[in-house]
Amino acid sequence: MKIVDELNVILGQAYPAGAFVPEGSGEIFEDPRNPSGRPGTRAPHVAVERSGERLSTLDLFGRGFVLLTGVRGEPWREAAAEIAFSGGPNVDAYQFGSAGSLTDVENRWAPIYGVNEGGAVLVRPDGIVAWRKRGAEEEPETVLRDALEQIGLGTREKGARS
Repeated sequence: MKIVDELNVILGQAYPAGAFVPEGSGEIFEDPRNPSGRPGTRAPHVAVERSGERLSTLDLFGRGFVLLTGVRGEPWREAAAEIAFSGGPNVDAYQFGSAGSLTDVENRWAPIYGVNEGGAVLVRPDGIVAWRKRGAEEEPETVLRDALEQIGLGTREKGARS
């Protein structure tokens, strides 16, 4: 039997299945000192600034689903808005960088969450990463809509048929 570090057991639990889109790892623990941003794990803390106020990415979670995007993530934010407009779930979307609403104080967001400048991460209200796309997509609305469907949030446009 493999001995697991106590800190990993307390803070590094990873869900093997559930309301998220898995990426293939079956590991049930992760070292919280080296977070991966992998779906099924706790969303890592990153120091950010929003409207001149310093806070943690963790402060953004708890009220609903949150989409975090990189500095080239405007298409993801637009996709989230279009999905909500068409009757899908409302997702709070935040973008890092000069064009966005968040500043990555220590330049750690992308590497800790495992994405590049065009990537996006969807976080559940309980702070568990539900989905991520490491980079940009040609059809971000379709990709995000599919991810929301996979985790059980209906996103079909009103009047659309399956």
